[in-house]
Amino acid sequence: MPRVGARSRVLAWTFGVGFVCFAAGFFGPIIFTPEANQGPLLGIFITGPIGLVLGLLVGIWKETRRGPEEPDSPAPSLPSWESLIAHPLARVIAGLIALILLVRGIEGLRAGAGRGAAAAIVIAVILGFFAGTGRVPDWARRNR
Repeated sequence: MPRVGARSRVLAWTFGVGFVCFAAGFFGPIIFTPEANQGPLLGIFITGPIGLVLGLLVGIWKETRRGPEEPDSPAPSLPSWESLIAHPLARVIAGLIALILLVRGIEGLRAGAGRGAAAAIVIAVILGFFAGTGRVPDWARRNR
């Protein structure tokens, strides 16, 4: 199994924190204030770069705290899709997204948005079902 060096661990922290901050700044305004047409620029110009710098600092700090006697850690493998879906946090996140989509979909139907609002409600129902039961409804599965 290949070993992961200090540079790789620092880069993992840099891009990991940077991506999360970028996604929060980019998608947050789209979800919470869709009428603000410059909302995604927050992620591109502010939270993304700040997240990269913050991740770099955290990675460097963690590497300086690492003792020289500690061997390099083995390269982590990516978790399977099934293990990610089975995690309890996935159900909590699905429930929160379902709640947001349901509220936005109902607001959209009242405003006459049409198909987009109806689609948001259908996706909210699927995510809510997953949050409650841990599985996707049979009617929402793709036939193979």
